[in-house]
Amino acid sequence: MIDVYRIKEKIKSSLGELWWYTIVLFMTQQLGAVINTFIGLWLVPKYVPQEELGAVLPLTSIGGLIGLPLTILMIPFMKFLTKYMAQEEYGKVKALLRDVFVLSSIILLMFSGLAYFFMPFVFERMRVENGLLSMLIICSGLIGALSPLFSTALQALKKFRILNLLSIGGACLRFITLLICLPIRGLSGYFVGAIVPSVASIMISLLVLRKRLNQHIKRQAYWNDDWKPILKYTAWIGLLYGSLYSVVTIENMVIRHRLPDVESAGYYMISRFAEILMSFGLSLSFVLFPIIADEHARRKGEGYDLYQILRKVFFISLLFGVVLFPIVYFLFWYKAAWHAYLAFMDMFVILCIVQVIRGVTQCYVTYETARSQVRLLPFLAICYIMEGFVLVALTRYGAFASWMPIRLFDAIAKFNPCRLSVILGIILSFNLIILLGLFIAIHRARGTGRSEA
Repeated sequence: MIDVYRIKEKIKSSLGELWWYTIVLFMTQQLGAVINTFIGLWLVPKYVPQEELGAVLPLTSIGGLIGLPLTILMIPFMKFLTKYMAQEEYGKVKALLRDVFVLSSIILLMFSGLAYFFMPFVFERMRVENGLLSMLIICSGLIGALSPLFSTALQALKKFRILNLLSIGGACLRFITLLICLPIRGLSGYFVGAIVPSVASIMISLLVLRKRLNQHIKRQAYWNDDWKPILKYTAWIGLLYGSLYSVVTIENMVIRHRLPDVESAGYYMISRFAEILMSFGLSLSFVLFPIIADEHARRKGEGYDLYQILRKVFFISLLFGVVLFPIVYFLFWYKAAWHAYLAFMDMFVILCIVQVIRGVTQCYVTYETARSQVRLLPFLAICYIMEGFVLVALTRYGAFASWMPIRLFDAIAKFNPCRLSVILGIILSFNLIILLGLFIAIHRARGTGRSEA
Protein backbone atom coordinates (compact mmCIF):
# COMPACT_ATOMS: atom_id res chain seq x y z
CA MET A 1 0.00 0.00 0.00
CA ILE A 2 1.27 3.46 -0.92
CA ASP A 3 2.16 5.58 2.11
CA VAL A 4 0.76 8.95 1.00
CA TYR A 5 1.87 10.73 4.17
CA ARG A 6 5.49 9.59 3.75
CA ILE A 7 5.52 10.65 0.09
CA LYS A 8 4.09 14.03 1.06
CA GLU A 9 6.73 14.55 3.75
CA LYS A 10 9.50 13.54 1.33
CA ILE A 11 8.31 16.05 -1.27
CA LYS A 12 7.92 18.72 1.42
CA SER A 13 11.46 18.06 2.67
CA SER A 14 12.97 18.28 -0.83
CA LEU A 15 11.10 21.49 -1.75
CA GLY A 16 11.56 23.22 1.59
CA GLU A 17 8.97 24.94 3.78
CA LEU A 18 8.66 28.05 1.60
CA TRP A 19 8.00 26.40 -1.76
CA TRP A 20 5.89 23.55 -0.34
CA TYR A 21 3.40 25.84 1.37
CA THR A 22 3.46 28.25 -1.58
CA ILE A 23 2.48 25.50 -4.04
CA VAL A 24 -0.19 24.07 -1.71
CA LEU A 25 -1.63 27.54 -1.03
CA PHE A 26 -1.52 28.44 -4.74
CA MET A 27 -3.33 25.23 -5.73
CA THR A 28 -6.06 25.67 -3.13
CA GLN A 29 -6.44 29.32 -4.10
CA GLN A 30 -6.87 28.30 -7.74
CA LEU A 31 -9.76 26.05 -6.74
CA GLY A 32 -11.31 29.14 -5.21
CA ALA A 33 -10.25 31.15 -8.27
CA VAL A 34 -12.25 28.83 -10.55
CA ILE A 35 -15.37 29.69 -8.54
CA ASN A 36 -14.48 33.39 -8.47
CA THR A 37 -13.81 33.36 -12.23
CA PHE A 38 -17.26 31.89 -12.84
CA ILE A 39 -18.71 34.57 -10.58
CA GLY A 40 -16.81 37.39 -12.28
CA LEU A 41 -17.31 36.29 -15.89
CA TRP A 42 -20.72 34.65 -15.96
CA LEU A 43 -22.73 35.42 -12.85
CA VAL A 44 -21.95 39.14 -12.45
CA PRO A 45 -22.31 40.09 -16.17
CA LYS A 46 -25.61 38.16 -16.27
CA TYR A 47 -27.26 40.21 -13.52
CA VAL A 48 -25.34 43.52 -13.63
CA PRO A 49 -26.15 45.66 -16.73
CA GLN A 50 -23.22 46.50 -19.05
CA GLU A 51 -23.58 50.22 -18.27
CA GLU A 52 -22.86 49.40 -14.59
CA LEU A 53 -20.42 46.51 -15.15
CA GLY A 54 -17.45 48.85 -15.54
CA ALA A 55 -18.24 50.34 -12.11
CA VAL A 56 -17.62 47.06 -10.25
CA LEU A 57 -13.80 47.39 -10.09
CA PRO A 58 -13.60 51.10 -9.15
CA LEU A 59 -16.29 50.70 -6.49
CA THR A 60 -14.44 47.68 -5.10
CA SER A 61 -11.24 49.78 -5.09
CA ILE A 62 -13.06 52.53 -3.22
CA GLY A 63 -14.08 49.95 -0.64
CA GLY A 64 -10.46 48.88 -0.34
CA LEU A 65 -9.34 52.49 0.02
CA ILE A 66 -11.85 53.03 2.85
CA GLY A 67 -10.28 50.09 4.66
CA LEU A 68 -6.71 51.24 3.91
CA PRO A 69 -5.88 52.32 7.51
CA LEU A 70 -6.72 48.80 8.69
CA THR A 71 -4.65 47.30 5.88
CA ILE A 72 -1.65 49.42 6.90
CA LEU A 73 -2.17 48.36 10.51
CA MET A 74 -2.06 44.66 9.57
CA ILE A 75 1.56 44.54 8.34
CA PRO A 76 3.29 45.94 11.47
CA PHE A 77 0.89 43.80 13.50
CA MET A 78 2.02 40.63 11.70
CA LYS A 79 5.69 41.63 11.86
CA PHE A 80 5.74 42.10 15.64
CA LEU A 81 3.35 39.23 16.27
CA THR A 82 5.80 36.94 14.44
CA LYS A 83 8.68 38.42 16.43
CA TYR A 84 6.99 37.76 19.78
CA MET A 85 5.97 34.27 18.69
CA ALA A 86 9.57 33.47 17.67
CA GLN A 87 10.79 34.68 21.07
CA GLU A 88 7.98 32.73 22.80
CA GLU A 89 6.65 35.91 24.46
CA TYR A 90 3.02 34.79 24.40
CA GLY A 91 1.95 37.42 26.91
CA LYS A 92 2.99 40.12 24.45
CA VAL A 93 1.19 38.24 21.64
CA LYS A 94 -2.03 38.30 23.65
CA ALA A 95 -1.63 42.01 24.53
CA LEU A 96 -0.87 42.91 20.90
CA LEU A 97 -3.94 41.04 19.65
CA ARG A 98 -6.17 42.85 22.16
CA ASP A 99 -4.76 46.31 21.30
CA VAL A 100 -5.07 45.77 17.56
CA PHE A 101 -8.69 44.62 17.91
CA VAL A 102 -9.55 47.74 19.94
CA LEU A 103 -7.72 50.08 17.54
CA SER A 104 -9.36 48.41 14.54
CA SER A 105 -12.82 48.93 16.04
CA ILE A 106 -12.13 52.66 16.55
CA ILE A 107 -10.83 53.06 12.98
CA LEU A 108 -13.83 51.10 11.70
CA LEU A 109 -16.30 53.53 13.28
CA MET A 110 -14.40 56.68 12.24
CA PHE A 111 -14.06 55.77 8.58
CA SER A 112 -17.63 54.48 8.35
CA GLY A 113 -18.80 58.00 9.18
CA LEU A 114 -16.38 59.71 6.80
CA ALA A 115 -17.16 57.37 3.91
CA TYR A 116 -20.91 57.93 4.27
CA PHE A 117 -20.48 61.61 3.35
CA PHE A 118 -18.14 61.30 0.34
CA MET A 119 -19.76 58.25 -1.34
CA PRO A 120 -22.44 60.31 -3.21
CA PHE A 121 -19.58 62.18 -4.92
CA VAL A 122 -18.13 58.83 -6.06
CA PHE A 123 -21.48 57.47 -7.31
CA GLU A 124 -22.00 60.55 -9.47
CA ARG A 125 -18.71 59.92 -11.30
CA MET A 126 -19.21 56.15 -11.53
CA ARG A 127 -22.63 56.65 -13.16
CA VAL A 128 -24.52 54.46 -10.69
CA GLU A 129 -27.43 55.17 -8.35
CA ASN A 130 -26.94 55.83 -4.63
CA GLY A 131 -28.93 54.15 -1.85
CA LEU A 132 -28.33 50.84 -0.13
CA LEU A 133 -25.22 50.42 -2.31
CA SER A 134 -23.41 53.17 -0.40
CA MET A 135 -23.57 51.39 2.98
CA LEU A 136 -22.79 48.01 1.41
CA ILE A 137 -19.58 49.35 -0.17
CA ILE A 138 -18.52 50.90 3.14
CA CYS A 139 -19.24 47.65 5.00
CA SER A 140 -17.49 45.59 2.32
CA GLY A 141 -14.35 47.73 2.45
CA LEU A 142 -14.12 47.85 6.23
CA ILE A 143 -15.00 44.21 6.91
CA GLY A 144 -12.75 43.17 4.00
CA ALA A 145 -9.92 45.09 5.68
CA LEU A 146 -10.77 43.74 9.13
CA SER A 147 -10.83 40.10 7.96
CA PRO A 148 -7.06 40.03 7.22
CA LEU A 149 -6.46 41.02 10.86
CA PHE A 150 -7.54 37.51 11.83
CA SER A 151 -6.01 35.69 8.86
CA THR A 152 -2.78 37.61 9.55
CA ALA A 153 -2.76 36.22 13.09
CA LEU A 154 -3.21 32.71 11.66
CA GLN A 155 -0.49 33.44 9.11
CA ALA A 156 1.94 34.52 11.84
CA LEU A 157 1.11 31.31 13.71
CA LYS A 158 1.77 29.40 10.41
CA LYS A 159 -1.73 27.89 10.38
CA PHE A 160 -1.56 27.46 6.59
CA ARG A 161 -3.88 24.43 6.51
CA ILE A 162 -6.71 26.39 8.15
CA LEU A 163 -6.04 29.31 5.80
CA ASN A 164 -6.33 26.97 2.81
CA LEU A 165 -9.70 25.73 4.03
CA LEU A 166 -10.88 29.30 4.64
CA SER A 167 -9.84 30.24 1.08
CA ILE A 168 -11.85 27.44 -0.56
CA GLY A 169 -14.77 27.69 1.86
CA GLY A 170 -14.94 31.46 1.41
CA ALA A 171 -15.16 31.14 -2.38
CA CYS A 172 -17.95 28.54 -2.10
CA LEU A 173 -19.87 30.68 0.40
CA ARG A 174 -19.49 33.73 -1.84
CA PHE A 175 -20.83 31.77 -4.80
CA ILE A 176 -23.92 30.61 -2.87
CA THR A 177 -24.54 34.13 -1.53
CA LEU A 178 -24.29 35.69 -5.00
CA LEU A 179 -26.61 33.06 -6.49
CA ILE A 180 -29.22 34.25 -4.01
CA CYS A 181 -28.51 38.02 -3.94
CA LEU A 182 -27.48 38.98 -7.49
CA PRO A 183 -30.87 38.24 -9.13
CA ILE A 184 -32.57 40.28 -6.40
CA ARG A 185 -30.28 43.32 -5.96
CA GLY A 186 -27.84 43.32 -8.91
CA LEU A 187 -24.79 45.48 -8.08
CA SER A 188 -25.79 45.69 -4.40
CA GLY A 189 -25.98 41.89 -4.28
CA TYR A 190 -22.38 41.75 -5.52
CA PHE A 191 -21.16 43.53 -2.38
CA VAL A 192 -23.34 41.38 -0.12
CA GLY A 193 -21.46 38.43 -1.63
CA ALA A 194 -18.18 40.05 -0.55
CA ILE A 195 -19.34 40.73 3.02
CA VAL A 196 -20.72 37.31 4.00
CA PRO A 197 -17.52 35.22 3.44
CA SER A 198 -15.43 37.81 5.32
CA VAL A 199 -17.73 37.69 8.34
CA ALA A 200 -17.61 33.86 8.34
CA SER A 201 -13.79 33.92 8.08
CA ILE A 202 -13.56 36.29 11.07
CA MET A 203 -15.74 34.05 13.23
CA ILE A 204 -13.79 30.87 12.42
CA SER A 205 -10.45 32.61 12.97
CA LEU A 206 -11.61 33.87 16.36
CA LEU A 207 -12.37 30.31 17.47
CA VAL A 208 -8.91 29.12 16.39
CA LEU A 209 -7.11 32.03 18.05
CA ARG A 210 -9.06 31.63 21.28
CA LYS A 211 -7.97 28.00 21.47
CA ARG A 212 -4.32 28.86 20.71
CA LEU A 213 -4.06 31.69 23.27
CA ASN A 214 -5.86 30.25 26.26
CA GLN A 215 -6.88 32.11 29.40
CA HIS A 216 -3.87 30.87 31.41
CA ILE A 217 -1.54 33.17 29.44
CA LYS A 218 -1.32 36.62 31.06
CA ARG A 219 -0.95 39.74 28.95
CA GLN A 220 2.48 41.37 29.03
CA ALA A 221 3.29 45.00 28.13
CA TYR A 222 5.24 45.51 24.91
CA TRP A 223 4.78 49.21 24.05
CA ASN A 224 7.53 50.64 26.31
CA ASP A 225 10.17 48.40 24.73
CA ASP A 226 9.09 48.53 21.08
CA TRP A 227 7.15 51.76 20.47
CA LYS A 228 9.90 53.41 18.39
CA PRO A 229 10.42 50.53 15.91
CA ILE A 230 6.63 49.99 15.71
CA LEU A 231 5.94 53.63 14.78
CA LYS A 232 8.87 53.84 12.35
CA TYR A 233 7.87 50.61 10.65
CA THR A 234 4.21 51.66 10.44
CA ALA A 235 5.13 55.04 8.89
CA TRP A 236 7.06 53.41 6.03
CA ILE A 237 4.33 50.84 5.46
CA GLY A 238 1.73 53.60 5.46
CA LEU A 239 3.64 55.55 2.80
CA LEU A 240 4.05 52.53 0.54
CA TYR A 241 0.59 51.02 0.81
CA GLY A 242 -1.12 54.40 0.88
CA SER A 243 0.45 55.25 -2.50
CA LEU A 244 -0.19 51.75 -3.89
CA TYR A 245 -3.89 51.61 -2.95
CA SER A 246 -4.36 55.18 -4.15
CA VAL A 247 -2.88 54.51 -7.59
CA VAL A 248 -4.93 51.30 -8.06
CA THR A 249 -8.07 53.26 -7.16
CA ILE A 250 -7.06 56.07 -9.54
CA GLU A 251 -6.46 53.53 -12.35
CA ASN A 252 -9.92 52.00 -11.95
CA MET A 253 -11.69 55.34 -11.53
CA VAL A 254 -9.97 56.93 -14.53
CA ILE A 255 -10.88 53.94 -16.71
CA ARG A 256 -14.50 54.08 -15.56
CA HIS A 257 -14.90 57.87 -15.49
CA ARG A 258 -12.98 58.82 -18.65
CA LEU A 259 -13.78 55.92 -20.99
CA PRO A 260 -17.03 54.78 -22.67
CA ASP A 261 -19.06 52.02 -20.99
CA VAL A 262 -17.96 49.42 -23.54
CA GLU A 263 -14.24 50.05 -22.85
CA SER A 264 -14.62 50.03 -19.06
CA ALA A 265 -16.66 46.80 -19.37
CA GLY A 266 -13.93 45.36 -21.63
CA TYR A 267 -11.31 46.22 -19.03
CA TYR A 268 -13.39 44.50 -16.36
CA MET A 269 -13.56 41.30 -18.43
CA ILE A 270 -9.85 41.05 -19.32
CA SER A 271 -8.78 42.03 -15.80
CA ARG A 272 -10.69 39.04 -14.34
CA PHE A 273 -8.29 36.73 -16.20
CA ALA A 274 -5.13 38.85 -15.99
CA GLU A 275 -5.26 38.99 -12.18
CA ILE A 276 -4.76 35.21 -12.11
CA LEU A 277 -1.11 35.84 -13.07
CA MET A 278 -0.52 37.82 -9.89
CA SER A 279 -1.83 35.02 -7.68
CA PHE A 280 1.37 32.95 -7.65
CA GLY A 281 3.38 35.92 -6.36
CA LEU A 282 0.70 36.67 -3.77
CA SER A 283 0.66 33.04 -2.59
CA LEU A 284 4.43 33.06 -2.16
CA SER A 285 4.33 36.43 -0.36
CA PHE A 286 1.74 35.10 2.06
CA VAL A 287 4.02 32.21 3.05
CA LEU A 288 7.26 34.19 2.75
CA PHE A 289 6.50 36.91 5.31
CA PRO A 290 6.18 34.80 8.49
CA ILE A 291 9.12 32.58 7.48
CA ILE A 292 11.52 35.48 6.82
CA ALA A 293 10.21 37.49 9.79
CA ASP A 294 10.71 34.45 12.02
CA GLU A 295 14.29 33.99 10.77
CA HIS A 296 14.98 37.68 11.28
CA ALA A 297 13.54 37.62 14.82
CA ARG A 298 15.65 34.59 15.74
CA ARG A 299 18.70 36.20 14.01
CA LYS A 300 19.31 33.08 11.94
CA GLY A 301 21.50 33.12 8.86
CA GLU A 302 19.28 33.78 5.83
CA GLY A 303 18.52 30.68 3.78
CA TYR A 304 16.67 32.20 0.80
CA ASP A 305 18.13 33.98 -2.21
CA LEU A 306 15.81 36.87 -3.05
CA TYR A 307 17.03 37.12 -6.65
CA GLN A 308 16.25 33.43 -7.28
CA ILE A 309 12.83 33.79 -5.66
CA LEU A 310 11.88 36.79 -7.82
CA ARG A 311 13.23 35.17 -10.98
CA LYS A 312 11.18 32.00 -10.39
CA VAL A 313 8.03 33.98 -9.63
CA PHE A 314 8.53 36.07 -12.80
CA PHE A 315 9.01 33.17 -15.20
CA ILE A 316 6.38 30.88 -13.63
CA SER A 317 3.83 33.71 -13.83
CA LEU A 318 4.78 34.42 -17.45
CA LEU A 319 4.33 30.73 -18.26
CA PHE A 320 0.83 30.88 -16.84
CA GLY A 321 0.19 33.87 -19.09
CA VAL A 322 1.27 31.96 -22.21
CA VAL A 323 -1.13 29.13 -21.29
CA LEU A 324 -3.92 31.56 -20.38
CA PHE A 325 -3.94 33.63 -23.61
CA PRO A 326 -5.42 30.99 -25.97
CA ILE A 327 -7.95 29.97 -23.30
CA VAL A 328 -9.21 33.55 -22.95
CA TYR A 329 -9.27 34.03 -26.72
CA PHE A 330 -11.33 30.86 -27.15
CA LEU A 331 -13.80 31.88 -24.42
CA PHE A 332 -14.35 35.33 -25.97
CA TRP A 333 -14.77 33.72 -29.41
CA TYR A 334 -17.01 30.87 -28.25
CA LYS A 335 -19.57 32.94 -26.35
CA ALA A 336 -21.47 35.18 -28.77
CA ALA A 337 -22.20 37.83 -26.11
CA TRP A 338 -18.43 38.22 -25.57
CA HIS A 339 -17.36 38.70 -29.21
CA ALA A 340 -16.96 42.44 -28.59
CA TYR A 341 -14.20 41.71 -26.06
CA LEU A 342 -11.96 40.05 -28.69
CA ALA A 343 -10.94 43.60 -29.62
CA PHE A 344 -9.29 43.89 -26.19
CA MET A 345 -6.94 40.89 -26.52
CA ASP A 346 -3.87 43.06 -27.30
CA MET A 347 -4.61 45.06 -24.14
CA PHE A 348 -5.05 41.77 -22.27
CA VAL A 349 -1.37 41.01 -23.04
CA ILE A 350 -0.31 44.38 -21.60
CA LEU A 351 -2.41 43.84 -18.48
CA CYS A 352 -0.94 40.34 -18.00
CA ILE A 353 2.60 41.76 -18.01
CA VAL A 354 1.54 44.40 -15.46
CA GLN A 355 0.09 41.75 -13.14
CA VAL A 356 3.22 39.57 -13.41
CA ILE A 357 5.40 42.55 -12.44
CA ARG A 358 3.09 43.39 -9.55
CA GLY A 359 3.35 39.83 -8.27
CA VAL A 360 7.16 40.08 -8.35
CA THR A 361 7.05 43.51 -6.67
CA GLN A 362 4.82 42.16 -3.91
CA CYS A 363 7.35 39.38 -3.20
CA TYR A 364 10.16 41.94 -2.97
CA VAL A 365 8.18 44.24 -0.65
CA THR A 366 7.18 41.27 1.52
CA TYR A 367 10.80 40.17 1.85
CA GLU A 368 12.05 43.66 2.70
CA THR A 369 9.33 44.47 5.21
CA ALA A 370 9.70 41.06 6.90
CA ARG A 371 13.33 42.02 7.62
CA SER A 372 12.41 45.60 8.65
CA GLN A 373 14.27 47.03 5.66
CA VAL A 374 13.02 49.98 3.62
CA ARG A 375 15.75 50.50 1.03
CA LEU A 376 13.53 50.70 -2.07
CA LEU A 377 10.20 51.56 -0.44
CA PRO A 378 10.62 55.33 -1.09
CA PHE A 379 11.40 54.58 -4.76
CA LEU A 380 8.27 52.42 -5.07
CA ALA A 381 6.09 55.03 -3.37
CA ILE A 382 7.40 57.78 -5.70
CA CYS A 383 6.68 55.60 -8.77
CA TYR A 384 3.10 54.97 -7.61
CA ILE A 385 2.50 58.65 -6.84
CA MET A 386 3.94 59.71 -10.23
CA GLU A 387 1.80 57.15 -12.08
CA GLY A 388 -1.35 58.43 -10.41
CA PHE A 389 -0.41 62.05 -11.21
CA VAL A 390 0.30 61.28 -14.88
CA LEU A 391 -2.95 59.34 -15.32
CA VAL A 392 -5.09 62.11 -13.83
CA ALA A 393 -3.21 64.97 -15.55
CA LEU A 394 -3.16 63.36 -19.00
CA THR A 395 -6.82 62.28 -19.01
CA ARG A 396 -7.89 65.68 -17.65
CA TYR A 397 -5.67 67.76 -19.91
CA GLY A 398 -8.61 70.08 -20.65
CA ALA A 399 -8.35 71.49 -17.12
CA PHE A 400 -4.87 72.84 -17.99
CA ALA A 401 -5.91 74.48 -21.29
CA SER A 402 -5.35 78.04 -20.03
CA TRP A 403 -1.75 77.19 -18.98
CA MET A 404 -0.72 75.22 -22.06
CA PRO A 405 0.55 76.45 -25.44
CA ILE A 406 -2.16 76.07 -28.07
CA ARG A 407 -0.06 73.74 -30.23
CA LEU A 408 0.64 71.42 -27.30
CA PHE A 409 -3.06 71.36 -26.35
CA ASP A 410 -4.08 70.59 -29.95
CA ALA A 411 -1.45 67.84 -30.18
CA ILE A 412 -2.73 66.17 -26.99
CA ALA A 413 -6.34 66.49 -28.14
CA LYS A 414 -5.44 64.91 -31.49
CA PHE A 415 -3.58 62.10 -29.72
CA ASN A 416 -6.63 61.51 -27.45
CA PRO A 417 -5.16 60.07 -24.22
CA CYS A 418 -8.62 58.98 -23.03
CA ARG A 419 -8.22 55.51 -24.53
CA LEU A 420 -7.76 52.22 -22.72
CA SER A 421 -4.61 51.41 -24.73
CA VAL A 422 -2.96 54.69 -23.65
CA ILE A 423 -3.92 54.26 -19.99
CA LEU A 424 -2.63 50.68 -19.89
CA GLY A 425 0.55 51.83 -21.67
CA ILE A 426 1.20 54.36 -18.89
CA ILE A 427 0.54 51.73 -16.20
CA LEU A 428 2.90 49.27 -17.92
CA SER A 429 5.65 51.90 -18.29
CA PHE A 430 5.74 52.68 -14.58
CA ASN A 431 5.68 48.99 -13.66
CA LEU A 432 8.64 48.32 -16.00
CA ILE A 433 10.53 51.15 -14.27
CA ILE A 434 9.77 49.50 -10.91
CA LEU A 435 10.92 46.07 -12.16
CA LEU A 436 14.16 47.57 -13.49
CA GLY A 437 14.76 49.35 -10.18
CA LEU A 438 14.24 46.13 -8.21
CA PHE A 439 16.76 44.11 -10.18
CA ILE A 440 19.36 46.90 -10.26
CA ALA A 441 19.12 47.19 -6.46
CA ILE A 442 19.42 43.42 -6.00
CA HIS A 443 22.41 43.11 -8.35
CA ARG A 444 24.17 46.03 -6.65
CA ALA A 445 23.63 44.41 -3.26
CA ARG A 446 24.95 41.07 -4.53
CA GLY A 447 27.93 42.80 -6.10
CA THR A 448 28.92 44.46 -2.82
CA GLY A 449 28.71 41.13 -1.02
CA ARG A 450 25.56 41.82 1.01
CA SER A 451 23.26 38.84 1.22
CA GLU A 452 19.83 39.37 -0.25
CA ALA A 453 18.42 36.14 1.07
